Amino acid sequence: MSSARCTHPGSNAVTVYGHTPLPLVLVSAPDAARSLADEILGPILELDDEDRDTLDLWFDCGGSNTEVAQRLNYHRNTIHYRLRRIETLTGRRCSDPRSAAELYVALRAVRLGS
Repeated sequence: MSSARCTHPGSNAVTVYGHTPLPLVLVSAPDAARSLADEILGPILELDDEDRDTLDLWFDCGGSNTEVAQRLNYHRNTIHYRLRRIETLTGRRCSDPRSAAELYVALRAVRLGS
């Protein structure tokens, strides 16, 4: 499979999104992606980046609080607390596959600057 590529209007810049289709879908509809991110992540967008970074790393670590804590040099309870705060603020549980998928897509939309 080839990499997804996107040219920027009015520019010669090209962004390569790799082999996964999700980033390309999000950047092809930036208004919808931003709306989705605002709706799903809502209040955590107002928090500092540490919470979003923790959630992002949690996904990268396959949902392992222990691994996230090791990588960030924090106690595992700190990671647990941050994730519970995200769940409370968004109304979505990381342990629920649909909720986790929504959080993941919304987080990708934010990270891509949509």
